[in-house]
Amino acid sequence: MNVFVKAMILGAVGFLAWLVNEPFLPKTLVPNDPAWARQELILLVTFVLLVSLAAGVWNGFQKGGASNIMLQGFLGLFLGGVGGLIGYSLGGALFRVILGEAGAMGVNPIMEVLGRSATFAVMGGCLGAGVGAAQMAKRPILAGLFGGVIAGLISGVLFVWAGMLLAAPAAISGGENAEVGALGRGILFTLLAFMIGLFTAWIELATRSAWLRLELGRNEGKEWPIDAAQTNIGRDERAHVPLFGDGQVLPLHAVIQKQGNSSYLLVDPTSGQGMGLGLNGARLASPTILNHGDLIQVGQNNLRFLLKSGHKISAQEGRALAMNVRGMSGPTPGSFPAPIQPIVQGQASPMVTQPQGTYRLVATLGPLAGQVYPINGPMDLGREGGAVPLAGDSKVSRRHASLSLSPQGVVVQDLGSTNGTFVNAQRVTNATLDHGDVLQIGNSSFRIERSP
Repeated sequence: MNVFVKAMILGAVGFLAWLVNEPFLPKTLVPNDPAWARQELILLVTFVLLVSLAAGVWNGFQKGGASNIMLQGFLGLFLGGVGGLIGYSLGGALFRVILGEAGAMGVNPIMEVLGRSATFAVMGGCLGAGVGAAQMAKRPILAGLFGGVIAGLISGVLFVWAGMLLAAPAAISGGENAEVGALGRGILFTLLAFMIGLFTAWIELATRSAWLRLELGRNEGKEWPIDAAQTNIGRDERAHVPLFGDGQVLPLHAVIQKQGNSSYLLVDPTSGQGMGLGLNGARLASPTILNHGDLIQVGQNNLRFLLKSGHKISAQEGRALAMNVRGMSGPTPGSFPAPIQPIVQGQASPMVTQPQGTYRLVATLGPLAGQVYPINGPMDLGREGGAVPLAGDSKVSRRHASLSLSPQGVVVQDLGSTNGTFVNAQRVTNATLDHGDVLQIGNSSFRIERSP
């Protein structure tokens, strides 16, 4: 479906480029007319720039996020514009080689078809490759190149045929020297843009080897190809797979590393801290090779990993499976009951036993919601602290606050943080907390509880 939507959008943009420029083109044919050459150049530049911008914005929209739309739009405009103008220059030179300096006037129709098709194939291929280059991956560049070439070849043939069909009646009504190519140009630029969108999107879709499909979460059904050596997943708009609208998703929550040509490794970049990462309904304990159909759980989002070589899984089937996994009694990233405990030097087991009568932090708000962290002694909280993973919170200082135990409860000391430390909604520099008090640091809130 997205293939045809992209094609329709680019086709409309191509028609718009022709529509705003056609009234300014001369209405009579004069050999070597500089006014004609100037207006034709303006038309082609407008076409190339508008199609490049639209294709870039579409790619950014498909990826997700306002910053991606702006970035891809700018890169598409620049790289696609440069590529398209280079293609126009090369195509024009090729046109003159095939048809001579006199152009298409008075030449054999077969030669005209050959000249026009070759010209638009070069321009379309360079434009498509330029827009593909904005995605910083090899596959979109090749898809844009071959898709643009195919689109240009077909458009060139249709342009000549349309010109032949429309030339006679237009010449009769307009006179011997009347310029009769207006409707043909409208068809050409609309079809060329439409088919650039159609073939580049179709080739990109057909050549992907692995991709992710969002089956539960915001924008269900959205898909992202896995082209990079490392694909980042998180709420950061710069991620290859940005997931928005879920406070449980960290800026960098998961990573897929490409191993060779056909293996993909799922890695938890937080080393098991924070909300964690789910794979097929169980918490990911170590880097794992992904198989076709695996379900990756990031916060409240479920992503289906798909391989071209695997059997087809429909969107409806995938969503049903995702809901079943979400309903399993086993842990999922949104409701992991067992916290990841810090590793204490010299211990054989990473799990830390909570002594009777001590305290613990229970995260109630923020990306760590539901996690439990024991307070077994002095501990620092901050982006550099190891006991409570707060590295992804920009409102937390590197060394934000410290906790220690006293006979009266838990003593919190602000360490000169930028955004402050709060106890029961009041900013403090030093305070003693007891059971039920709420400690807020950055975007996270923790309830103080006595350990059983």
